[in-house]
Amino acid sequence: MKNEKDQHRVFVVGFTLIVLVLLGFILKPVLINWKDGKKDQEEQKANAEILKAPSIMPEDVFKKVRDKSKIYIIDISSPEDFKRGHIAMAFSASPEKMDKEYLKQMGAEKTSDIFIMNQGSDLARLATLVNKTISEGFVNVKYMRGGIADWSEKGFPLVSLGASETDSAKVKTITIDEIKRDAEKAAELLQFLDVRGNNEFAKEHVVGAINIPLSEIEKRKNEVPAVKKTIVYGANESEGFQAAVSLFDMNFFNIYQMQGGLEQWKDAGGNVANGN
Repeated sequence: MKNEKDQHRVFVVGFTLIVLVLLGFILKPVLINWKDGKKDQEEQKANAEILKAPSIMPEDVFKKVRDKSKIYIIDISSPEDFKRGHIAMAFSASPEKMDKEYLKQMGAEKTSDIFIMNQGSDLARLATLVNKTISEGFVNVKYMRGGIADWSEKGFPLVSLGASETDSAKVKTITIDEIKRDAEKAAELLQFLDVRGNNEFAKEHVVGAINIPLSEIEKRKNEVPAVKKTIVYGANESEGFQAAVSLFDMNFFNIYQMQGGLEQWKDAGGNVANGN
């Protein structure tokens, strides 16, 4: 009796396995076709978004930047890629953050020229974002063809935040002793630039320094003296380095990063002032 039950169980298990194998064999083409169909639908949808989205060439964006046209440049690259190189005065934003409220906070109006870009990949996602922004009422939104990669290949300038491997070669440093010697010769030819926040600057700063916070360097670059030897310092050397790199990328070549920060300046007997 026991043997009969065991044989019956073996038969049931074996039969079930055979049925499952046959079903898998029969359904496999169906599943493959379903997946292929779904993939085709996704590709068609992506292509439709790309065809629908208006675009602009890098050289046309460059002309608007050069002519100081009123434009809004939004770079949706990763924060790391943005630090390595971006167009001057571009905003860094994640695609999820990009909505009409964000654009309004930037100061953009419904008719403003808005150019969105990334590193040149995932065009479908970029086009979808452009179309979404247009649907929210911003009628002059375009994506930049080829992204930052194409912009760079064409030789157009990028601003780095000290994250590129070549950034160290852009920065000239100056010691506090060298600053003092230069000041003894021609103090009127020196200008200190403090890139700390406004509140930190108000507490104390190098006598005669101007204050442009690091986050505002790009949009306030016209306030940086073009002729004077400008000595940049921040809360630490890292801040000063980032500012010096950004200014170099914006064609300021008489910039020097002060070795150390404000504390080192004070320790060396440098004069400081309080208030703005």
